[in-house]
Amino acid sequence: DDIVRHVIFTTAHAFLLFFSNRGKVYRLRAMDLPERERQAKGMPIVNLLPLQAGETIQAIIDTRDFAGERNLFFATRLGVVKKTAFNEYDSGRRDGLIAINLRDNDELVKVIETSGSDDIFIVTRKGITIRFNETEVRPMGRAASGVRGIKLKPADELVSVDVGRDDTAILMVTESGYGKRTQLDRFNVQGRGGQGVIGIRLTGKKGQVVAAFMVGLDDEIVAVSDGGVTIRMPVRDISSQGRDATGVRLMSLDNGQFVASVAPSLASDDAEECATPRSLRLGAASRREPLGLRASGMVGAVAVSGSLDMAANILYLLASQQGMLAVVAALTGLYPASTILLAQTRLSERMAPVQFLGLGVAALAAVMVAS
Repeated sequence: DDIVRHVIFTTAHAFLLFFSNRGKVYRLRAMDLPERERQAKGMPIVNLLPLQAGETIQAIIDTRDFAGERNLFFATRLGVVKKTAFNEYDSGRRDGLIAINLRDNDELVKVIETSGSDDIFIVTRKGITIRFNETEVRPMGRAASGVRGIKLKPADELVSVDVGRDDTAILMVTESGYGKRTQLDRFNVQGRGGQGVIGIRLTGKKGQVVAAFMVGLDDEIVAVSDGGVTIRMPVRDISSQGRDATGVRLMSLDNGQFVASVAPSLASDDAEECATPRSLRLGAASRREPLGLRASGMVGAVAVSGSLDMAANILYLLASQQGMLAVVAALTGLYPASTILLAQTRLSERMAPVQFLGLGVAALAAVMVAS
């Protein structure tokens, strides 16, 4: 019943900001995270950050230069929002910093990046939605508590905040497995702090909203029930309906079960395999790694490219007939002899001695030809 909720692409020297539900922010370099194979579980986040009991990570933000023109937009369970300049969080305290001063019985729900002029969408548990421009929220300091983003009705709470983007629609999913897409132009821009409008009509059997976020037609989503049942479906198969519609069934549930979590899915295995030869041809020198955080707090990074890792992958391709052309091109034009020899050393740990010896002879021959 565990799914990946946050996936970002970063570099080894970039700083990552981890925001918790208690309004604190922790900072780590990407290189400090464990590097794992694509199918590995990863490491519990509590082994990397000094989280307290009951404290969970709600958002991860990748940054390399703490750009001052960018903002971080916060939303809490009680409908409070805050906008703070990116560079306010350029600090390396290991025990974390106050990211937002939460009020009593409140907790941080989500943190998103904004440009200063984006349209903000807030969705509540009862399906109420408000759209306003972020200029309605003045920039505040790091320890400020924020202002009202939406006026909540009794027993209602905020479940999501997102930025409206071109060519996207907002997806809403209820705890009983119903959902729909709604085009953004169905929501008029209002002033901050209003009561909002109906984003999805809820009836007794539909339950309340558990997730809402922006999706494109080519995206996919993963939904998980509290009983551990998981489904993956294309967004294109989800009906696009009006703002006041009730949605259609996305997931069949047994009696007493409900949808526990919904998130955009990772790229398919086929897409990853198709992307690898392209990255080999490009010979990218900067190392970029996808970082994933699961709902249970497991974190891990997977190496995608980098001169040493890519050279090792190219040498490994010598064992397949399809990889010969890529190997010859790479060894004769993209990588120095020292890099290839280091890659051989790494490969010796994963290959049989006879196979490794054959690859070593072929690699040295290619280097001699290139020189």
